[in-house]
Amino acid sequence: MEVGQDKNKYSKKAWLLGTILAAAFVVALPLVYVSAAMTSASYKIPSDSVNAGSDDRISSATYKLDFTSGEISSGKATGASYNIHAGYQQMQPGTITLSAPGDVTFSAGLGGVTGGQKEDTAVWTVTTDGDAGYEFYVKSSTDPSMQCVSGGCEVGVDTIADYGPAVGGTPDYDWSVASSDAEFGFTPEGTDLIAKYLDNASSTCNTSSNDTSSRCWHDFDTSNEKVASATTPNHPSGTATTIRLRVESGSSHITPGGTYQATVTATATAL
Repeated sequence: MEVGQDKNKYSKKAWLLGTILAAAFVVALPLVYVSAAMTSASYKIPSDSVNAGSDDRISSATYKLDFTSGEISSGKATGASYNIHAGYQQMQPGTITLSAPGDVTFSAGLGGVTGGQKEDTAVWTVTTDGDAGYEFYVKSSTDPSMQCVSGGCEVGVDTIADYGPAVGGTPDYDWSVASSDAEFGFTPEGTDLIAKYLDNASSTCNTSSNDTSSRCWHDFDTSNEKVASATTPNHPSGTATTIRLRVESGSSHITPGGTYQATVTATATAL
């Protein structure tokens, strides 16, 4: 993000204002296959097994049992150079894909002296056929997330602080940054948000079942922060999660001019 002196205060010198957010992604796969036993234009059977037994699943109110009979040496075996998933139940436990959004650049930057606020979004779509669904995480590569990378600011010294919720670990329903501070944070939006980012549509997060737009703000961490999950497959349509990004420099805060950048990694895991 490039931050500079305002033209109305320094008529002979003005910085080009803009914010850059690089979005990386990592996809965690429990199993990857490279061939299929049978395929056609409309289907793919990644593997098959011939075995005995009339059913492969029984359940009640307190348990679920997946089983097979008639197979020899079934199960999972590993070594330094191989993984074997032998038998019907050990075959494909699910696949997962995660879309890769482009970098996000705020259309205009912030006044280094008078301050201001900017916002943009990045969208990731998770698609999985895993029987137990998926989990979706985000994290930052640095602490704080927004770091000076070039320009008038000092690389390795000047930063923009991560957003600070009023109660640690609980998102703020309303975005709030003091006039003397500059902060960068996010809020997730989507149909699979975890309870932490849901709200009561009036004043409180981590409660009720609403996903009110531009509410429940939090800070990025260098460790994974779970923001969405599901307990059932969503293949083939997938489910999108929007990460709404916001940066603000208070009217009494002076941010050295230059370019600031944050790198965010998203991870999806099939369950």
